[in-house]
Parts: sequence; C-alpha cells; structure tokens
Amino acid sequence: MMNFWKIVKSKEFRIIALIVAILIIGMIGLASASHSTDPNFSNVKKQSIAIVIGAIALIAVMSIDYELYLKYWYVFYGVCLIMLVLVLFTEPKGNARSWFQFFNGRIAFQPSEISKIVLILATAKLLTSLKKRSYSTKEYLLRIMGIGVILGVPILLILKQPDFGTGMVFVAAVLAMVFVWGID
Repeated sequence: MMNFWKIVKSKEFRIIALIVAILIIGMIGLASASHSTDPNFSNVKKQSIAIVIGAIALIAVMSIDYELYLKYWYVFYGVCLIMLVLVLFTEPKGNARSWFQFFNGRIAFQPSEISKIVLILATAKLLTSLKKRSYSTKEYLLRIMGIGVILGVPILLILKQPDFGTGMVFVAAVLAMVFVWGID
C-alpha cells in the first residue's frame, strides 16, 4: 500500500493524471459541441481512436531508453528530412503541402509534427556535445554554424510547404534551448 501512495505522489503520475483530465474535458466538450450536427458522435469516435493510438505510441516510445534516441539522432533526423521533402510532392490541402493522406484522406499524417520532436533531440545532442570539450573561438563558431545549418534545413523545408506556424514553433524551441544552454 505504501508503494501505491508513492506512485500517486510522483510527478509523472500527476502529469499523466492531468493529461487524462484534459482529454476527458476535451471529449465532453467535443461531444456537446457536435451533438446537434453529428448525432452519431462520429467525431467523438474518431477522437477516441486517436487517443488510443496515441496512448499505444506513448507506451512504445517510453519503453525505449532515451539514450538510444540520442545515440541515433542522425537516423531520425534523416528520416524526418526525407519525409519533409516527400511531403512537398503531395496533393495540396488548403494551399499547403503539409500532409500525407491515406485511405482517401480519412487518415492524415503531418511529418512536421514528428520533426518537432526529432529537432529538439538533435538540438539537445548537438549542444551537449559542444559543452563536452573546449574549442578555440574559430572551431566554436564553425560548430555553431554547423548546428545552424543542421537545424535550418528542416525549418526551411517546413516554410516551403508553407507552414509558417510550425516553422516558428521550431525557431522558438531552438532559441529557447540555446538560451537555456547558456550561449554568450
């Protein structure tokens, strides 16, 4: 019984409980907002399926040691670049080429959402590697410029779609990480 209360008091449990509460409130709001136009609750059913798929993906991702993600960041980065290039050749949806669509558009996938996570991992890995040893000013600037190129390519590909909102989220995330990292 003591172990149960330890789990309940943990920060992780509180975060998960908060997410579940937000999901429940969102589902209630979606059901009440769409009841008059959608008596079969098809939007609620679709959202429920998305929540289940997301929960399965969460468990799968959490079960892998995060060091593995950092070790192979360049593989994830490469896959994201390939997806960001391929999405430029898809059918436009709302004047943007941001989505891979499957099953006649019933399921859509936006590679820039995965790229957000990969870019944060890549930024963390690259900035951490800069702190591990001291460099001359010239080497330091060259490495910073290299990091800028590595991070700039996916941002430019996203802006090409055009998806300016996601592009600005990328820029804000990178700037926040560089600021926390301690750039002079």
